Amino acid sequence: MQAKIRAAWETHEITMDKFTRNPDLTDLTEIQLVSTGQEATDSVAGIVRLRNNNLIRKGYVIFRDAVIAEPTTDTDGVTTSEINFCFDPTHLQTVDIDTGQPGESVIQPDQTMKVMVLMEQMPDGSWRAALSETELAPC
Repeated sequence: MQAKIRAAWETHEITMDKFTRNPDLTDLTEIQLVSTGQEATDSVAGIVRLRNNNLIRKGYVIFRDAVIAEPTTDTDGVTTSEINFCFDPTHLQTVDIDTGQPGESVIQPDQTMKVMVLMEQMPDGSWRAALSETELAPC
């Protein structure tokens, strides 16, 4: 089960990464295939915010110390699993498309974030990212 959850999380991250790097990708429908609920809204809003600020990402991020919790089912029958990890942007830059200058109000390469992604199992058995919470903190 955890392998399916990890694969779905990785697919979500790869999909988001693709849109943060290429401003020519304008059909954000693909994001809706890997996310649900608040995460679907937040993911699209994040891409739109980057684009409105004329920013793209270059380089790569490191996901460290990922821990995938055993799935649990609540009283409404919704099955979820938390993934906790460290977001390390040492090799990632968020830059202005035209000038190449670092963006303002973006995570810096010397900072890290603790991240929790709540994965939710869909009725067809697939998993999607449903919520992300971040905390700028050493990890």
